[in-house]
Amino acid sequence: MFKRFTRNRKCHPRVIRRLTHEMPKHLEKVATDKDPEFSSMILYYYHKAAQVMEPTLLKEMDQHTHFKPEEKQARVSAILNLIGSVCTSLEVSFPIIKANGTYEIITGYRAHHVRNRLPLKGGIRFAMDVDEAEVKALASIMTFKCACVNLPYGGSKGGVRIDPSKYTAKELQTITRRYTMELLKRNMIGPAIDVPAPDVNTGPREMSWIVDQYTKTFGYKDINAAAIVTGKPVHVGGINGRNSATGRGVWKSGDLFLQDKEWMDMIGLETGWKDKKVIVQGFGNVGSFAAQFVHDAGSKVIGIQEVDFSLTNADGIDIDLLPN
Repeated sequence: MFKRFTRNRKCHPRVIRRLTHEMPKHLEKVATDKDPEFSSMILYYYHKAAQVMEPTLLKEMDQHTHFKPEEKQARVSAILNLIGSVCTSLEVSFPIIKANGTYEIITGYRAHHVRNRLPLKGGIRFAMDVDEAEVKALASIMTFKCACVNLPYGGSKGGVRIDPSKYTAKELQTITRRYTMELLKRNMIGPAIDVPAPDVNTGPREMSWIVDQYTKTFGYKDINAAAIVTGKPVHVGGINGRNSATGRGVWKSGDLFLQDKEWMDMIGLETGWKDKKVIVQGFGNVGSFAAQFVHDAGSKVIGIQEVDFSLTNADGIDIDLLPN
């Protein structure tokens, strides 16, 4: 059977045997590991998807008639392997002087998935669980998310390993500016290179500090200096609606599902938000706005879970009474 298949395809048997994209050895046990690393899980499922997509990509290569069959295979394999790895991962450490006069070493990260499509796009988070594996995984996801909706950006991600609640506003500003400088010195961020955004425990305030730091240093001659980040306050070049955009996106995704009668019939529910009950995990910038939109659409938010508290009410929580 194999000989008949290769004869009909008119290509060397060695080429046929290589048609399946291989799972990297270090990822093979992800599906059975009890607690696999986050970045390993992301790359594992990417390579699973690549195995499905490879035949289609090879077929699309048929338009390039100047390539031999083995050259087409090599090219597709190279592209799939490139997308299945993170090209740059940076860890930086720097000291700060706290308000009480003590010194502390702060650690930050930034990862670039693939730099073939610039600028890269990805948030900056301040949290104690930030590490190299997390930012690499999230950078990969950013590439895939942008590609799914045909946005011309590559994926990146960054963060600083701190608990923001343990620092004053002045200390957080110092940390943000120092982290920004460490990235700028290594050409890791910039309006045409990598454009950060707010993420967990960061917002317009932190973005304004980054813009100001860049404008005063590396970007003092850059006419597009304010484009180094998104999510800025409106008065420094941001746009109205950006602060609530991510939460609105969460709500809109649910809305598209709930308004589809065919889908609702499949699960035995009526269309629309009325009489639906919702639980919100996380009540930061994304969760708080998503909960507000869900509430305004007519659903009952019966539960909210945050890192240090949970709130439930079977009759519904009045989102308007909760602080953001």
